Amino acid sequence: MTLVVASATFADTLERRQAAFEGQLDLLQAPFEKKVEQLKESYRGALEKLQVEVQKRGDLDQVLKVVEEIKLLDASPENGAGKDSSVPKLAALQKTYAVSMTKLEAELQAQQSQVLRLHLADLAKLQRTLTTEGKIDEAVAVRKEVEILNKTPLGKLAAGQPKDALIPLGFALYYSFDEKEEDRRVLDQSSNKFHGKSEKNGWIEDGKRGGAFDGTIADTIKVAHDEKLASESFTIAGWFNLERPISHGRIFDKFNHDKKSGYSFNVHELKPELELWGADGEHYRITTEEKLQPGVWQHVAVTFEPGKSLIYIDGKLSAESEMPEAVGKDSGEVRIGREGRSILGGFLDELMFYSRVLSSEEVGHVMAVTGKES
Repeated sequence: MTLVVASATFADTLERRQAAFEGQLDLLQAPFEKKVEQLKESYRGALEKLQVEVQKRGDLDQVLKVVEEIKLLDASPENGAGKDSSVPKLAALQKTYAVSMTKLEAELQAQQSQVLRLHLADLAKLQRTLTTEGKIDEAVAVRKEVEILNKTPLGKLAAGQPKDALIPLGFALYYSFDEKEEDRRVLDQSSNKFHGKSEKNGWIEDGKRGGAFDGTIADTIKVAHDEKLASESFTIAGWFNLERPISHGRIFDKFNHDKKSGYSFNVHELKPELELWGADGEHYRITTEEKLQPGVWQHVAVTFEPGKSLIYIDGKLSAESEMPEAVGKDSGEVRIGREGRSILGGFLDELMFYSRVLSSEEVGHVMAVTGKES
């Protein structure tokens, strides 16, 4: 009885430390988001002023470009809107906005890193105390927690790794699939903690980098709805190793056919595709002509922004298509993998969801970093 009580007390202590750490990260997020909103409003005001200026000159082409920039900003403020406009004053505003956004993100990352370093120092102290007291199992549990934190993007940033070795931050969800959890949880390494739940705990030890999700056994991971997963613009990226051609194997799905809402990222007959319902009630699809190679790890990314979608294979643009101005909103859960006939039919690793559009350079960077041995 004494041993059980002691173990429970230790678990409670570790959980409280973790909760305090996550709470401190959350406290940093609110002022950051407020500053982003203020920056967005300031930038929008400057754009509206420029719009009036070019309208007075009667330059319709420049007016349209400024209006398009305002639309991009409203759709995805985190993405910094457009860049390198042919309109000199607009290009200058774009650069100033991008620099300011980068500075805000760097400040947040520095604050988060400091919080993590303090948390790791506290865990190290706890581990030493437990070891001294002969509580080896508890000390090992703390060490495992430290190892997990060190593998996260924030952990690598806190450790001072060069930025070109880090995954571009700003992701809303990140499943590395490195560990198999006995309770079938799939751990999200973003600050949002969108932990999923696997139906059959499908997992293999040797993925692209660390472990990987096994989609060959008709398994599904379910993730509760959140508005960040139903954003106006998004990027979904990951590594895939398919065994054979499958009809509409699900990768990342937030789609309701009956309600005509949401989006679904699939692979059909070895071709990546994005299927969605527009807010206009129409059905849209983009697919590649290029097929993925069975038995080979390949990186695939799809982006959507109002009016356009792109698909990349191994960092290279493979398909581009016009799309609706908005996706039909869906409040259902996210599903990864599929049960039944149209299973994924392969393995999935390093799955990421950004609630913004990544540039082609960022897609290539994500592929390079997540493709390295950990």
